[in-house]
Amino acid sequence: MIRKGKENYLNATEAAECLGVARKAFYEQYKKDLATYTVGKRKRPYYRQTEVEALNVVKPIEQSFVVEQTHSA
Repeated sequence: MIRKGKENYLNATEAAECLGVARKAFYEQYKKDLATYTVGKRKRPYYRQTEVEALNVVKPIEQSFVVEQTHSA
């Protein structure tokens, strides 16, 4: 983690850990939803910790299934 001003920035491994997913899953599922930042002279991408944590909320189910219940007498 790198701190710049009042913000903390995470690399991809740290962001994946914060979300509780593997790094590969982070790249496949979450990276597209995050802005990338460079910090100082470092060229690798970093992600704001607050933005990563905001993704760590329950997401709605995209499709729900209705199960019909039958009652037998």
